Amino acid sequence: MCKRLKGAILIAPAISSWWPLLPEDLVKEAFEKKEPWMQWNLLMEYTKQRVYESVVRDYMVGFGEWEFEPLQLENPFPGIDGAVQLWQGGADEAVSVVLQRYMADRLPWIQYHEVPNVGHKFALEDGVKYQIFMSMIRGLIV
Repeated sequence: MCKRLKGAILIAPAISSWWPLLPEDLVKEAFEKKEPWMQWNLLMEYTKQRVYESVVRDYMVGFGEWEFEPLQLENPFPGIDGAVQLWQGGADEAVSVVLQRYMADRLPWIQYHEVPNVGHKFALEDGVKYQIFMSMIRGLIV
């Protein structure tokens, strides 16, 4: 499949605080930047992560075990000039900006785009959908 693709776009993708290669100090920093109510919710939902089937699924992604280590992923576009674009709101409290930056710094095939001063629903801001679309189009042009 990757032989046909030139790239992909991720919009505020989930990050698990339990990925073993994430530095503990960054995980702690990301948690402490959340509002107290969100910290409480995260702690409470983590204790129930295997019980609920709907809303908790998001928390399960963030706190559950994954079958692979994302920081060890290899470039999905070897031999071509492809990239995965990762888009993130700079004031996102649901998905850690600090951890997204860390991931993007460690995986050179990720093009990180941070929209300043907006939260998790940044893609709804004026002009952002157009920016994302145009970055995808520019990435496809050889």
